[in-house]
Amino acid sequence: MRGVFLCIMVALVPFASALSSPSMIDEVNDFENWYESVIYSHDGDWDSNKWQEVIDAGGHPLRTIDRERLLVWQTGDFEENSGWSVVDSDLAIWKSEFNIGNERFEKIKILFEPRLPGDAYTQIMMDLREIGIYVSGMELWQYNPMPHKAIVDKPLSLDLLLQTPGVLWVEPVLTTTARNLAASAYMGDGEITTQSHWEFGLNG
Repeated sequence: MRGVFLCIMVALVPFASALSSPSMIDEVNDFENWYESVIYSHDGDWDSNKWQEVIDAGGHPLRTIDRERLLVWQTGDFEENSGWSVVDSDLAIWKSEFNIGNERFEKIKILFEPRLPGDAYTQIMMDLREIGIYVSGMELWQYNPMPHKAIVDKPLSLDLLLQTPGVLWVEPVLTTTARNLAASAYMGDGEITTQSHWEFGLNG
């Protein structure tokens, strides 16, 4: 009888320990998402003191849009202040007259908001992967006053990409027949090595 009891205990112990341990799914669901919002100042321009008030309230200021509006990276726990009001931010911008299905380009360039905190890029990377866009090494990016950028294959649709928090604008990567390819590359994004036509010129 004792042997039967021990066998039952051995069989039940793994189930008991599984019930008492937190699951990976719960940990994922507890992940707190950050997003963009715009703060309107009720009493003047955004100065360094007001920026610090936003930080103290749990937000991360990104950039001023104009004298009265500040773009902020925040969570749902952000504490509003009587000196400002919070509204949703606009969608990212598609900077082209071409639609995404145009055959003149096969890749797009994504520019991200400047001054994002380092841990923001892991969340953005996960958001992009959910819509089928992969940016290698993005989780290693750090705070930068200049916007990070990535060139990826163009998606079938722009809707979800332009809704992704942290994306500033998106544009097509176009080839060019300009006489001075190096100048064209610099005008495009400041780096000659990121232009597909530059690589073609080197290899061809």
